[in-house]
Amino acid sequence: MFDYHPRWIAPLFGTMIEEASIVVLTGPRQVGKSTLIRNELDPSFRILNLDDLDILSQIKDNPTALLHTSDFNVIDEAQRAPALRPGGGCGFAKMTLYRSYRDKIKAGNEFTGQ
Repeated sequence: MFDYHPRWIAPLFGTMIEEASIVVLTGPRQVGKSTLIRNELDPSFRILNLDDLDILSQIKDNPTALLHTSDFNVIDEAQRAPALRPGGGCGFAKMTLYRSYRDKIKAGNEFTGQ
């Protein structure tokens, strides 16, 4: 194991995670993107690494079922599933976010009677 050295971008990353519904972290290979995610995110975030062929297969077969098992998902190595990107065919991330908001609004309206 190695000692984690906090990245200079960690505070900004933390702010973005708190304020945005979807955050995309990109950069060159081997600069520490996955390390940043593993060390800076709250343990309530579930990390789905698409280098794991079982997870990749599940996300290709039924992404909705896999992603809806947690409120906070991180997809590492997302380039392995192009359909998840907004321009990648189905715009899955965008539609999932829309459905999430729609369901919360619906639940809120049912709760408040509005």
